[in-house]
Amino acid sequence: MNWEAIGAIGEVVGAAGVIISLLYLAGQVRSNAKATSHAAAQAVLDKLNGLIGQLAFAPGAGDIWARGLSGLGELRNKEELVRFSSMLMQAFWAYEEVYHYYNDGQVEEWAWLHARSPIDNMMRGPGFQEWWVTRCDWFGTEFCAFLNERMPEPTGTLADDFAPGVAAEDD
Repeated sequence: MNWEAIGAIGEVVGAAGVIISLLYLAGQVRSNAKATSHAAAQAVLDKLNGLIGQLAFAPGAGDIWARGLSGLGELRNKEELVRFSSMLMQAFWAYEEVYHYYNDGQVEEWAWLHARSPIDNMMRGPGFQEWWVTRCDWFGTEFCAFLNERMPEPTGTLADDFAPGVAAEDD
């Protein structure tokens, strides 16, 4: 075997090594993209789950939430209005975040639907719709347009869905 043949074999082996390296790198990039997508979804869903925990365990939060979604006039004082508004901001800032992640392809359909479904329900509340008119400008223009296009008729609230046919407790 001469040196030219050995050199040619070396080039073929080197080219094969480069191809294998590129395939490995492509697999790693794909894996990293998937992990990034899951991390983005998890971060947003954690924010929404935090709100759910607050509603479930913070004294009075569930009551303020249910009354606030029924209408801002159902809130007793400015403190309740601030608490209700803060809960909506928490939910809708997270929703705006997942909206942009979804549109950029950074979160999968399941995460988008998981976030969107309860938000769609909140949007049915007259109290949300009153609040949105005064707070849309706290959100990005694109997100405001998206929500305004999807705004349903006010037909009830999330609390109504949990106990259909059961009257709300009188205060």
